[in-house]
Amino acid sequence: LTHLVAKYGISMMLLWIGAVALSRGHPLPRCRDPEEPAVALDCHGLGHITPLCLGIASIHQATCADLANTTFVADVIRRIGLAGHMVDLSLYGTEKRWAIRSKSSGAYMGLFQLPQQLAPALVHLGRHKVQSYVEVGIWTGWTTAFI
Repeated sequence: LTHLVAKYGISMMLLWIGAVALSRGHPLPRCRDPEEPAVALDCHGLGHITPLCLGIASIHQATCADLANTTFVADVIRRIGLAGHMVDLSLYGTEKRWAIRSKSSGAYMGLFQLPQQLAPALVHLGRHKVQSYVEVGIWTGWTTAFI
């Protein structure tokens, strides 16, 4: 994983992983019941994408009830962080404290979407049997990875 990120950047890596999964007929991941074991992700040594990895790990470890809770999903988005280097932070309103202001190793970090907008949208979509989607304009791929 670290090698792919270093060589191609996270956006290309995510597109590649998604293409491989879809070409092999794998459905998008689903939530888990409380008695099912959680998926463990190793987020060590990933540098600037560690917050993203930790957020994805939280989603993978979440139960179906957690993922149906907009507060839970919004809090995970906040912990990942919001893109704070190319926007006027006043656009984020009260969420601006979650903005990541610096670039690490020249890489942009964070999601542009407001937690109180993205979380309800994802919870709503989670009630439907979405099998795939198309996203236009992924920039760094952080939102794509989170979704």
